[in-house]
Amino acid sequence: MTAHRYKIGDRVVLNEAPVRFVSQKGQCQIVALLPASLNGPQYRVRFEDENFERCIAESDVDNEKSSRAVPAGVEGDAREGRAWVTPLATTVRR
Repeated sequence: MTAHRYKIGDRVVLNEAPVRFVSQKGQCQIVALLPASLNGPQYRVRFEDENFERCIAESDVDNEKSSRAVPAGVEGDAREGRAWVTPLATTVRR
């Protein structure tokens, strides 16, 4: 499983592909991290002038033009990757 290179809130630019259904150009903002598929990690993004979100693969992102990319293998926030509920923090009462 590959870690996501970008975080929620990062601004990314999509690659110029020969055939692309996305007519938007420019930056879009990552609004959610999605589970990986065959193409690697996926993201839900939104362009500023659209009222809907798109699902893209990490391979669709132009790494050179995108901002705040976290290099592979570099740890981000200490809370990332951990569950929001820890077994020791929960108690069961009878």
